[in-house]
Amino acid sequence: GVDNIDVAAATARRIAVVFTPTANANAVAEHTLTLMLALARQVYPASAALHAGRFADRNQFEGVELAGKTLGVVGLGRIGLRVAEMARHGFHMDVRGFDPFWPAGKSAGAVTLEPSLEVLLGKADFLTLHVPLTPDTQHLLNAARLRLLKPGCRLVNTSRGAVIDETALAAALAAGQLGGAALDVFETEPLPADHPLCRAPRILLTPHISSSTKESLERMARDAAQGALDVLQGRLPAWLVNPEARR
Repeated sequence: GVDNIDVAAATARRIAVVFTPTANANAVAEHTLTLMLALARQVYPASAALHAGRFADRNQFEGVELAGKTLGVVGLGRIGLRVAEMARHGFHMDVRGFDPFWPAGKSAGAVTLEPSLEVLLGKADFLTLHVPLTPDTQHLLNAARLRLLKPGCRLVNTSRGAVIDETALAAALAAGQLGGAALDVFETEPLPADHPLCRAPRILLTPHISSSTKESLERMARDAAQGALDVLQGRLPAWLVNPEARR
């Protein structure tokens, strides 16, 4: 995402802003599936119990299988579609999706399209978010929409923290509305240690590492360098946020 860049200011100064949208898609998708599996099998609390010497607590950590469950995917860009493909063909999940910008009549491959976000929320056993942060997606999952989720739904976010109302999410977890949540991104980073999410039950937190693989970081560095070289040498970069800066 480029939400931390003042693109308008760069464009006004005719500064090209390049980005690397294909570099991290597989890494983020794999981390998304990692978080889904960890929630499904209660990996984090089970590990914590074992570290504390509570092997007998193993009977408290009954999990669920992904096979046959409905996965809701919000946002069908490169990452969302990669997650859908892996979930459908690797774990035999029923994958449902919603993207308001999806072209009418176009197939979504492994994804069955739903007519609205609200319809999707009511069907998902697992829900994963893959949208950019924009004025339209700020707090996309607010208290009202969290209440539309199926009881026991498990939520994963590897996109941008602010697409979820974190206070509402912490309250929903405390009230037992959700089966769990796994977050890699947060509205404020670093996440404050006294944040309500840090005290919420059934939650797994990772420090914005979904794209942090050796392969992904190498692709990002290479693609960013190539984009800069293209600009400096007068070529059109493969991925340019503000083409109007070149006019």
